[in-house]
Amino acid sequence: MTKQWVIEDISAEEEALALEISVALTLNPIVSRLLVKRGVTSVSEARSFIDPKLNEQPNPYLMYGMDKAVSYLQRTMRSRKPIMITGDRDVDGVTSVALIHNALRDVFGYDSKLLHCYIPGGNDVGYGISRNCIEDALMSDCQLLIAVDTGIKAIKEVDYARSLGLEVIICDHHQADDTLPVASAILNPKLKECAYPNTHLSACGVAYKFMQALAIAENKELSKLYNYLDLLAISTAADLVPLIGENRAFLIHGLHQLNSHPCIGIKALLELSNIGADEHIDMGSIIYKIAPRLNAAGRMQDGQVSVDLLTASTEKRAYEICKKLEAYNLERRNLDMRITEEAETMIEQVPNLDKRSILILYQPDWHSGVMGIVAARIAERYNRPTIILTKIGDNVVGSGRASSPINLYAALESCRDLLINFGGHKYAAGLTIKEEKLPELKRRLEQFILSQHYEDADAQSTLKIDAVLRIEDITLELAQEIGRLAPFGLNNSCPLFATYRLRDAGGSKAVGKEGQHLRLRMTDRYCRYKPLSGIALNQSEHTSWVMSQQSFAICYNLEKNTYFRSPGLQLKVKDIQTKIN
Repeated sequence: MTKQWVIEDISAEEEALALEISVALTLNPIVSRLLVKRGVTSVSEARSFIDPKLNEQPNPYLMYGMDKAVSYLQRTMRSRKPIMITGDRDVDGVTSVALIHNALRDVFGYDSKLLHCYIPGGNDVGYGISRNCIEDALMSDCQLLIAVDTGIKAIKEVDYARSLGLEVIICDHHQADDTLPVASAILNPKLKECAYPNTHLSACGVAYKFMQALAIAENKELSKLYNYLDLLAISTAADLVPLIGENRAFLIHGLHQLNSHPCIGIKALLELSNIGADEHIDMGSIIYKIAPRLNAAGRMQDGQVSVDLLTASTEKRAYEICKKLEAYNLERRNLDMRITEEAETMIEQVPNLDKRSILILYQPDWHSGVMGIVAARIAERYNRPTIILTKIGDNVVGSGRASSPINLYAALESCRDLLINFGGHKYAAGLTIKEEKLPELKRRLEQFILSQHYEDADAQSTLKIDAVLRIEDITLELAQEIGRLAPFGLNNSCPLFATYRLRDAGGSKAVGKEGQHLRLRMTDRYCRYKPLSGIALNQSEHTSWVMSQQSFAICYNLEKNTYFRSPGLQLKVKDIQTKIN
């Protein structure tokens, strides 16, 4: 696929602001320009971006419904009645449930015997608040049901719970419909009525703000909640929310908590899985190592195991649960690989299926627990929004994934008359439908996506370049300063640079089991500077050009390589241009 490089310049006014920030904060001008490109409009904002303070984040009572939610919770706590906390079976859900449970137990002194947690399992169909959960709450004599990362569309279930005498507080962050459940209180920053400035909190973020508000009402120090920032960091990273503002503060301070004083359950998980033993735990550690393990139990229909781990109060108990979680993770990996292979075979066997505007794949015997991760893999591999479906009982359920600019939630909303249930976000959603309606769903989703005039996924892809660097600009010191803008993710992408007129410095070669990658050792055309090292994954087609001493350009991320004892500099090359005018 041909890639077009687009260099995004800044205006004269933005250049002046970047210079002001550079002088005030003693930053490399390249880094100060990156801050301006990320929406920073003043020196104080730049300072907050680099070093966000937890005590400078928005007041939780700005969130619509917070007064009512705290009031209902306080009333239940005063009566010493049992409380049921339920959530989705994914990482965001289990961390949310655990955070509220642990805060009520350890900060507010609520008897753990009065705190019940429920994660939907094998006997629960679809998404949302489970009727089994409601009935368990009644059997446990609960007065209050707190639903986190779910509930915003559970109109019938909330009506059912309240008809039986249960108060219901919903703490959700998913898109809401015009008609809301008649709950005792609803906390959701995406509600039209809500003036809370951060509309992109994870569900665990909403749970944390709820506990903050309770701490204010109970005259507790807010710093006592900092012990739960590790859970909040895991949720924020895994749920792929924008990493700016308050979310950035949560993640930075939560990563510090993960590396210094994680909760008993996370500590056991890190040790048994050998995560962080010889490395600093960062965003990648969460996404590729911690989150998959916490997700594994839920994907195997036993998400309660992850909550039990995160609420464990002894190391012995935590280690016992971790062993079970590792077994689930192995089972999950095997299922994931098998179903991904079957999905790819299905695509290959149907002519032009990979050219359609959306991939919708269905097998009745696929395991429902890995639908989301398989959809993500297929969507990335084929550059298409993807929905993976299976059958549970009389219904077909599934998960979908998409990437910018396609709005998967809006696509499903356009077909809501066909669906039993659906929910989610712009780039990730779940649905339930009757099998006989699948052909019409496929037709209408394809039609919707085509009608939005999204750029064809096979068309020339664009790489948006933050800055063009001279070879003398590329230093370890610059990489270290850029590291101050981390963690990188949605709305704060890893800076992308371009450098032109390079040549092989000797030592560039194809690497990898099949010689598919290109290891670069390069300098300027006149060999005036110390050679730079880089790796270009799956770009070995440029090997002969590079090794023939002809000029080329690279588009890359700048990284500090900590693999060796002494930190070094490595360029992660995204694209190579050879025939340059």
